[in-house]
Amino acid sequence: MKKAIWVLALVALALAVYYSRGNNRTRGEVNLIDEGSGPLRLRSLDGHNYYLEDYQGKVVVVEIWDTRQKECVAFLERVKELDQIYQKRDVVILTANVDGTSCLSGQPMSPVGLLEYVRERGLKVPVLLMDVQSSVDFFSGNRPEDWVPHVRVYDRNLRVRYKCTGESPTALQDVESVINRLLEQ
Repeated sequence: MKKAIWVLALVALALAVYYSRGNNRTRGEVNLIDEGSGPLRLRSLDGHNYYLEDYQGKVVVVEIWDTRQKECVAFLERVKELDQIYQKRDVVILTANVDGTSCLSGQPMSPVGLLEYVRERGLKVPVLLMDVQSSVDFFSGNRPEDWVPHVRVYDRNLRVRYKCTGESPTALQDVESVINRLLEQ
């Protein structure tokens, strides 16, 4: 009986450690990471070129999404909120759509359809189009459908300080927390 209790306690401890590593939190705060960033060079729906290195000195948020995933569409609403909060600060918010690169069920949207989709939702931040090669580079060789929705926050030196894949009920608060901390530095 004592042996079973010890085994159960060890399993509970192992699970607690495992899940605590995955939620990126310590005492209610978001832990910052420090990773280098590769080049991110994308064309927007309106035909402009965007280069991550052009935003040196600013905090940059990049949100990756696909119209065929409801979690991504929900996150776009949060992106609008972030844009309203930080539009007059040294923060750049970009979104990148991977409709044309993934193997998700359903027909990917054409750029014209995507532009209409974005306008209907009132999204005012730049919408960048990820092609197959840029998505492979960005996601380190993984398929984009395994990574969306995905958000990254870069510091003023363009180092990745936060990233989150999948729907998280605290994602908006986490991103806001990271942005605020980076703006204070």
